Amino acid sequence: MPDPDKTGGAFKIDEEPLRQWILKAHHSNPKREDASGRVLDAIRHFLSGPIGGLSSPRYWFHDRSDVALSDFAAELYEAHPELLSVTLEPLLQGIESGGEASANSGDGDESSPELAPNLSVYVAFLAGPIALKTSLDETVVCALVSTILLALAKLGRDEVARIIEGRSQE
Repeated sequence: MPDPDKTGGAFKIDEEPLRQWILKAHHSNPKREDASGRVLDAIRHFLSGPIGGLSSPRYWFHDRSDVALSDFAAELYEAHPELLSVTLEPLLQGIESGGEASANSGDGDESSPELAPNLSVYVAFLAGPIALKTSLDETVVCALVSTILLALAKLGRDEVARIIEGRSQE
């Protein structure tokens, strides 16, 4: 993971375990019409764009970050008003502590240690308390944590925080 201060907070991450959580939630919760279903709809929209949109090898939020992040924040707020803040806060703290570990290592290496040795376990570790606070399905929360980690890795901490914090002040 590069030094977040030099890249606006963007970093490299192994996307495969994150994709697995998203797919697991999608396949284990078909056609839910509760808050967990609304979160899954928000994730799908954020990653793939509007239904009927053109297929792309990139994530939809990559091409239209301002719109995608703002819409994503609004959809998550509708599902549960505190969901975004209780999810984003521990992720931002984890990313910042990874950057501090890199700065304090003193070995001259410009990359910091991985966010977690086992990303799948890290996602589940964060999702449990969030699921309890929000009464959402834990697998869906794992998918949400994974989605936000993808956005933070691709767009950077600064971009995600700027747009989401701006949205939450409206």
